[in-house]
Amino acid sequence: MMIGQYLSDGYITSREIINVIERISYDSESPLAYLLKSLENLKEERRLEAKILAHRKAEMAFSE
Repeated sequence: MMIGQYLSDGYITSREIINVIERISYDSESPLAYLLKSLENLKEERRLEAKILAHRKAEMAFSE
């Protein structure tokens, strides 16, 4: 259910979730915590990228 929220937010694709799952070490103490933290970091990275892009577009629009 928590993972589905990342998909519905649109910041992360199902392929990216699978890639994160595949990177989890077998000896990880808490694979779910690792997965959720990785997804949260990816979501935050995408959110910041979108913010930077919007800022650049606004700068271009107002510089004319």
